[in-house]
Amino acid sequence: GWTMGNLAAAPGDVSRVLYNVLSPSAPMPLLSANSLQQMNNVRPLTIGWSEGLQYGLGLMHVDLFPTDPTDDKYTTMVGHAGQDYGSGAPIHYYNRELDASVVIATNSLYGMNCSIAHLADNAQFATDTACHVWSEVMYALTNGSSGRLDCTMRTRSSVVSISGLPNATPLAPRAAKHHSVRRTEVLLVDIPPIRLSSALGDSPDGMAFTPLTSALGDTPMPLHCPAGGAAVCTGSSATLSSGDCYAWKVLHSVTTGSGWSRCSTDFADPCACRDVMCAFVAGSQRITAFNLSRAGLRGYLPQELRYLSALTMLDVSANQLYGQLPDLPFYNLTHRCSVAGNAFDCPLPASASSCHRTDQPAPQCFDPNMPPVSAACASAVRALDASVAPYLNASGSISNAIIRAIAPQCSNELQMNHTCHMRVNWLGTSSDISKFVRAYNASITVADPTARLCATMIMMVTECLGVGECKYFIQDSQLIPIPGVCLNAADMGKYLAWAGNAQHCAQMNAVNCTVSLASDFPCSRTVVARTGG
Repeated sequence: GWTMGNLAAAPGDVSRVLYNVLSPSAPMPLLSANSLQQMNNVRPLTIGWSEGLQYGLGLMHVDLFPTDPTDDKYTTMVGHAGQDYGSGAPIHYYNRELDASVVIATNSLYGMNCSIAHLADNAQFATDTACHVWSEVMYALTNGSSGRLDCTMRTRSSVVSISGLPNATPLAPRAAKHHSVRRTEVLLVDIPPIRLSSALGDSPDGMAFTPLTSALGDTPMPLHCPAGGAAVCTGSSATLSSGDCYAWKVLHSVTTGSGWSRCSTDFADPCACRDVMCAFVAGSQRITAFNLSRAGLRGYLPQELRYLSALTMLDVSANQLYGQLPDLPFYNLTHRCSVAGNAFDCPLPASASSCHRTDQPAPQCFDPNMPPVSAACASAVRALDASVAPYLNASGSISNAIIRAIAPQCSNELQMNHTCHMRVNWLGTSSDISKFVRAYNASITVADPTARLCATMIMMVTECLGVGECKYFIQDSQLIPIPGVCLNAADMGKYLAWAGNAQHCAQMNAVNCTVSLASDFPCSRTVVARTGG
């Protein structure tokens, strides 16, 4: 299956089955000619996840690797790729011209190569591997007359992974053989319930924004890489101390180093980066300074930075760093020290207060568990949330499920406009969800007759693979109960600004986030009387 992957078999066996299903020369035909005809009665998809794709009964007809000057009869396939949550079959196809079937199985959805120059290419490993494998199969079966495919353009942001869905050209028409029609993958959003009490510490999970999972953004360096060869660097860093090498690799990994604007390709060779200074200290090569200000770091600063004991300069200002700032020996950073312009948790280490340049304000911190609402509002929210806690948690799960279901509808909009507009239809998705909303609202009224059930809208900007900067608008993304005492401009303004602040935005792998009350779901009890739409 596409998402569940219940088939457990060797690729060779699967390929033989595929051949006996589709080939007219099959020694053991598994289907009748009538069944095959019905399966191959394809029509272009008009809506959903891949408009234009020629789709039949469990079969795709695709030009999988359109490449000049290769004749498309060698690259037109019949079959169906697949994947589950940790493995995939990027090629599961039959080619009529060559009367051959090929199946490739992978035990990882992403590449795990820590040594390639562009680590983000790990996201495209299935596409790249599939192209090279088919190229060699085609070349061998034609005794070289077909030539080989040009697979050089199938990495970086030029394509989307073949395993989700193939970067395939619909068969009609094929106007330009060298261009594949890309389908932009849509992010699968996990947004825990945004509510005041969770931020105030009453919820066991606290206000922990789960990073948005997407095939669109820069692929972080695989976290297994620091553990494999962690203390070994290469090139001009070949003699770097093991502790410094390890610390740099961890920093690169946990702050999406493959997406940095500088040093992105220097995971294993930090001394090769022009913004990193290395020198021999007491006979050992050490990292003595680095300036990654405005370099696109996103994530948390790891405790492993303490291994960089020869540092005299550290500048990570103006990035998207969040979480707890490690208590580093900032007083040793005599050349330059700056962590300003990030969104670290309060409190900051005492020695970090002076870690900023003279042209910058002192480092600011954000309390992840306390929006700056009035004491009366905070007290009322604690009481209300304690009464409706099961609904709060369930509403977050329901929201995520709806968003995952409707997200693929944004594919074309992202490709054309670099935007995605989604709406969580709480009252029109299903009768069960509508009943849930009404029960949720009733429980709020019982707990606090002045309270209202509100919905939020989230706007965020992120990087989309193959598209660039894109903007998401998620209408009615969360349902939140708000006590009447909080329904004033001062408290709501502070809460909404806090919910969309730089810290929370960074943890959603986004920038320029705005959280507002949804205009089509007003904070009133009458809203649950609506149906449809």
